[in-house]
Amino acid sequence: MYVQKFALKTKRVIYTVMIVQLPDRLQRWFFYYQGFDMKRVTETGRSMIEMLGVLAIVGILSVGGIAGFGKAMTTYRLNKSVEEFVVFIRDLMVYHDSLIEYTNGSSANLGVTSNVVNMGILPDSWTMDKGAIIDSIQHIITVTVHGGGITVNYELKNKNRGKRSSKDVKEYCRLMFLNGAMPYKDIIKSLWIHRYGEGEGSGDAGKFYGSRYCITGKNCLHTAEMAEILRFCETCESYENCTLVFSFD
Repeated sequence: MYVQKFALKTKRVIYTVMIVQLPDRLQRWFFYYQGFDMKRVTETGRSMIEMLGVLAIVGILSVGGIAGFGKAMTTYRLNKSVEEFVVFIRDLMVYHDSLIEYTNGSSANLGVTSNVVNMGILPDSWTMDKGAIIDSIQHIITVTVHGGGITVNYELKNKNRGKRSSKDVKEYCRLMFLNGAMPYKDIIKSLWIHRYGEGEGSGDAGKFYGSRYCITGKNCLHTAEMAEILRFCETCESYENCTLVFSFD
């Protein structure tokens, strides 16, 4: 296996050198068949053939570089957004008891998103619009309190806020699961996906439980395998709207 990889790398180096030397070789062949003095000609500057060859190579490399840069920037934005969410949850839990007291023991779902905003714990790049929190990549976040617990709703897809590719939604869901939910597995009661709008049927899809609520027969955050996580995230693909629901005690 090592020999095969070394041979492949060697071929790539050889091909790269051949491409770089191509303009000079073309120039020499051209002037050789035309009977020109190569030394005298090169002293006057580069030929048109050489310049065209260089431009072609630069164009090819630029296309690949732009594509790679775009992918890298997308990955950076997704990772940065997940990091901001993790910090937000950490700061939100500081006010856990205060938010629970606000409900006066009510079992009904009470929206407390405005209260959370007033606490001053939002990341700098997050804003509020029409009663909802908007993160740095335009995902909607709302917070509710009920029955002694806090629920954070994080919309992965919302048809009214622009179309996102299934690939991006699946990747972001995976990152949120691994880096957004896993660090809080000991205080999360459950994590699930709520989907609605056009699709195969609205409702909840899958559910993973935190460490204190994980019993035999249930999917657990701390034992989730990558294949399970990907299947969990794929449930969003066929729906117009899809939300990750984080439930905390």
